[in-house]
Amino acid sequence: MSGIPAGAGALLGKRLGKYEILALLALGGTAEIYLARIDGTAGFEKYVVVKCLHDHLVDDPDFVKMFLDEARLAALLDHSNIVQTFELGEHENRYYMVMEFLAGLSLAMVVRRAAERLPGGRLPVQLALNGCAQACAGLHYAHERTSGGRALNIVHRDMSPQNLVVSFEGVVKVVDFGIAKAEMRETRTRSGTIKGKFAYMSPEQCIANNVDRRTDVFALGVILHELLTGRRLFKRPSPYDTYQAVIECNVAPPSQLNHELDPALDPIVLRALAKDKEKRYETAEAFGDALLGYLHHRGKGSGPGELSRFFDTHFTQELEEHSSRMRDFIAGRELRVDTGVDWDEEMEAAAAAARAADSAAARAADKADRADRQP
Repeated sequence: MSGIPAGAGALLGKRLGKYEILALLALGGTAEIYLARIDGTAGFEKYVVVKCLHDHLVDDPDFVKMFLDEARLAALLDHSNIVQTFELGEHENRYYMVMEFLAGLSLAMVVRRAAERLPGGRLPVQLALNGCAQACAGLHYAHERTSGGRALNIVHRDMSPQNLVVSFEGVVKVVDFGIAKAEMRETRTRSGTIKGKFAYMSPEQCIANNVDRRTDVFALGVILHELLTGRRLFKRPSPYDTYQAVIECNVAPPSQLNHELDPALDPIVLRALAKDKEKRYETAEAFGDALLGYLHHRGKGSGPGELSRFFDTHFTQELEEHSSRMRDFIAGRELRVDTGVDWDEEMEAAAAAARAADSAAARAADKADRADRQP
């Protein structure tokens, strides 16, 4: 919990319009995430998530614009595999957005718990393919989204296990379009600036060069490779080494690292991870179809029910803890900072990584520029 911004959790017990703030759920580099409740007539109540810009950033116009961009973009995305955004509001000069409350766990947490509880320490192959296929469906919808007849050209740019939430009902949701690229955004990424987590970036993203939807396909390929092998693909001891590993993009077939895997999965995964984006799946939908085709050909189920039954069997502790927490909130017991609050420590590492990458990209661009000027 070190590094948590001063004043975090200050909205606990307050009301933001019709929203009663109940608990601090998570902290990120720019915002804090709260659980809130809406009360209505005849005993109506609904739980939602409120994402609020950190207090110390409210006077920074760049961060405010980015936050507003994220909210406006998220409001355009209405798909079962993308977290829903309901409202953008302002309270005491702090902007907040209201999103659906997801009862579930991030894929990162599911993987962590699976390593502790399951034989081999990995998710079953069927579930790994199922989850990634659902993520493909959500991303393809975002990639195809238009507004007023104009393509928005959305690219998430930050796909990672932290930004995929698996609900206890087995539905996978893409979350956090905070650094997404889109035509309708008022803020623009400065040329040569790198966005995202290095270990899940594509080679072209590492050098901030012509990023498109296939960058998200690559990131999902990294996630699937790691799910199938139980090993990090590009992650190295230092941000710079991770950056170099992505640039080199030497990817071993998954079955070489996990001998229990069907080698027929190798070409499916490796196509998503092609260094040359022209050789990848053209769309997230095509990647998802390949995953579903593999499952269907082998008579394996691919719906949310498969993941839901997995939770029922292996995550009874989390299900019970969630039920207990919700009973406490319904009973109106003490408001609190959740003891499991997730301070995104990767955010700090990502900042250092971005600085290193920006420097590397600048050196590469300068080298290319000098070469172009040579006779």
